[in-house]
Amino acid sequence: MSTAITFLSGKGGSGKTTLALGIADLLCKSNIKTLLVDCDLSTNGATYFYESQLHEQNMSSACKISSFYNILYQPEYVGEFIPLNIGTNMDFIPSVSEISESGLTGGRPQHTDRLAYNLTKFLDWARGDYDVILFDCQAGYSEFLPQLLPLVDADLFVLEADSIRAAAMRSLHLKVGNSLGRARLYQVFNKATPEEFEIYSKIVGTFFTNIGTLLFDWKIRQAFSRSQVPDFEKTSVQYGLDLCDICKIIFLEKETHRKIAKFSSQLLDKKLEEAESEIRSQLERLNRKAKRVPATVLSLLTLLTSVLALCIYYSVISGNAVFAFKYDSFWFMLFIPAVVVLSIFGFIFSADDSLHERREQRRIYQKQLQKLQEKRFMLKAGIVTPDNSTS
Repeated sequence: MSTAITFLSGKGGSGKTTLALGIADLLCKSNIKTLLVDCDLSTNGATYFYESQLHEQNMSSACKISSFYNILYQPEYVGEFIPLNIGTNMDFIPSVSEISESGLTGGRPQHTDRLAYNLTKFLDWARGDYDVILFDCQAGYSEFLPQLLPLVDADLFVLEADSIRAAAMRSLHLKVGNSLGRARLYQVFNKATPEEFEIYSKIVGTFFTNIGTLLFDWKIRQAFSRSQVPDFEKTSVQYGLDLCDICKIIFLEKETHRKIAKFSSQLLDKKLEEAESEIRSQLERLNRKAKRVPATVLSLLTLLTSVLALCIYYSVISGNAVFAFKYDSFWFMLFIPAVVVLSIFGFIFSADDSLHERREQRRIYQKQLQKLQEKRFMLKAGIVTPDNSTS
């Protein structure tokens, strides 16, 4: 049984499109057949990410890729729906066939009944071919929402943690509240600061059930600014794990859960591997620092020997006092060895403290490394899963 989900936000800039793209990519890598639909006819947000592939497909094929604009307003030109293939398990319906003035030409029906019929026809086709259908909707209200929302299984509202976006979400809820039907309603706080995370991660819900709070991740933001779909294993493993947790709540099918859990385990193993690599780097730095100690001792002894030699030479040739004592006096003969002994002991004690600190730090790193290796072993053996892991 397929699951259809809408991604909604009261105001632009909440990260809704990034979240939709990320979840679509996650499902694709989990071997779940997914269709992502860009419903944003205003800014064509998700379409920009696949614009080059869309252009190549339209140029090389006699049949143009179906667009959401076609589905809504020009169903007579669509015939059989033709999505853009993104990967083995993922297809994409762009907002428009091409991002140009000519791509937006055509009349629009006046009656909402026609919109409902067109959307129902499209969704019936999609449910027959895909496990999951994701609708990335335009921020705020759109005229087709009252017809689309009753047809889907779940709605995910994405908002940032501020009063303006909360007010915008309230406004959207007032406009579409009667159209939500029996769909499960969820919300996600996105792009939170560490301080906001501590607060909003404890909120059960506002208008809808809160199922996650996502920290702002500059690597994800950087990928978005370059029109790149984030690769979790190369960009941000933690972001991928957070999306897996969200998906485990949204999708109720056991087989979908199993596939997402498997991919989540791969991401967790990658995270543990990165942590293990970082600890190994710290140990290497400690070892390099330890090797530099003998050279430091030799340099100090050389300096002390040179200073003492100069003092004695000056005393011999001048017959003057050195440090207020003559070189041939008893006190001078006692003073020089005392300075040498005190200097050496002072350095040994300081070096011993540094050595003790390094040994203690090395012991901590080795213990952490052992725990990570044990957890990776248990993860691969199925003893530990992302759900019961505390990493």
